[in-house]
Amino acid sequence: MSYTLNCYKNTEENIVVNKSLPSPIPLSLSCELKYGVNLRSPVITVGTSLATMKDYNYFHIPELGRYYFRTDIKGVANNLVEISLNCDLLMSFKNEFLTSEAIIERQNYRGNVYVPDSLYPIESRTRTVTKKFPRALSSTASMVLITIG
Repeated sequence: MSYTLNCYKNTEENIVVNKSLPSPIPLSLSCELKYGVNLRSPVITVGTSLATMKDYNYFHIPELGRYYFRTDIKGVANNLVEISLNCDLLMSFKNEFLTSEAIIERQNYRGNVYVPDSLYPIESRTRTVTKKFPRALSSTASMVLITIG
């Protein structure tokens, strides 16, 4: 079975969820899956030259609904290129990620003080100060002053 292969030159980091891909598609080719259908890391063959494909490092196969990073590329024959791919799960399932609701327990740069996290460094101290009033209110009355801050 023949699949559509949309080819891109990706300059963004791999961990970006919503990659900005150019429109119109820079290069669209027909490809064949080698070794059957492996959605996670397929190997495809494309009927074009290695010189044409060497600059493209990011691919979309609409029929599979997946985006892929190129892991390896080699020329098999004259005008036949074999490309090994690895699925970009963040981009392939970006709608599911972006529309889901979640409480993020840990993040690289900021912590959430309202979520208990034993790895987030915090310090808590209690300070108690007792002071006598210069003039007592009465012999039977007492007062407690509590401040937080």
